[in-house]
Amino acid sequence: MKSKLDIISVETINEFVRYANEERLAKLARGKLRDRLLKRFAKGAVCSTEGPFLLEVIAYDRQIIDWSAQVKILLKQIYGKKWAVELTKIIAAAPKLPVQRLDPKLNPAYRDHLVER
Repeated sequence: MKSKLDIISVETINEFVRYANEERLAKLARGKLRDRLLKRFAKGAVCSTEGPFLLEVIAYDRQIIDWSAQVKILLKQIYGKKWAVELTKIIAAAPKLPVQRLDPKLNPAYRDHLVER
């Protein structure tokens, strides 16, 4: 019987590696580019009006609400000591939504071979 590794072709493995590397590099590049541009805007730079896109800095305060804690507070107010039982019922009754995504991560077996730039 073949193992799963035997079934995956070298081409497929190369595609996995290429995808993961491109995602990692793109995320790194977006972060660095964003940081550089924000520094330039902070120093007074303005976006050129000659290109097809304009960049503007939009600053806002993000308000973080811990909805899980708020639900527990309300359940305690409504159900008293039975709030945990009601929370368990709500969680059990909630429909499950299958989610798939691809998250590249560094392979520990090859971590020493990667060079951060």
